[in-house]
Amino acid sequence: MTNEDPNKSTKKGRGRPPKDWELLFTEWLKSGLPKNDFLALKGIDYRGGTAAAKTRTWTTAIDEVANRLNDMKLAQTAPSAKAAALVDNLTQKEVKQADGTVAVETTIAGISPANSWQQIQRWRNAQGATD
Repeated sequence: MTNEDPNKSTKKGRGRPPKDWELLFTEWLKSGLPKNDFLALKGIDYRGGTAAAKTRTWTTAIDEVANRLNDMKLAQTAPSAKAAALVDNLTQKEVKQADGTVAVETTIAGISPANSWQQIQRWRNAQGATD
């Protein structure tokens, strides 16, 4: 009977230890460095076949996340379809910003903060008459 650990690897430790590419990806994101500079700091030849293959999707992953975040931001700032269904005088116009960009401004014609409560009261009265 032997006292050796059955879970112990039988390899003799030849070759390089494996790299945790997910951990390296996370560290690269936190570093803010260009990918090739980061890999060079870690002692990894970024022109090598394995490193190039493992890091090929890093920049595309960032672009995909940025696009998803932008889509979520647009979905939150877009006017609700329910608001358009409730109010038939919804207007949109393009407004030129000071920095030269163009923004779309959505307004409800005839309703302003000053008279919004009166409009709500009219809607309630009209609903009460139909009920």
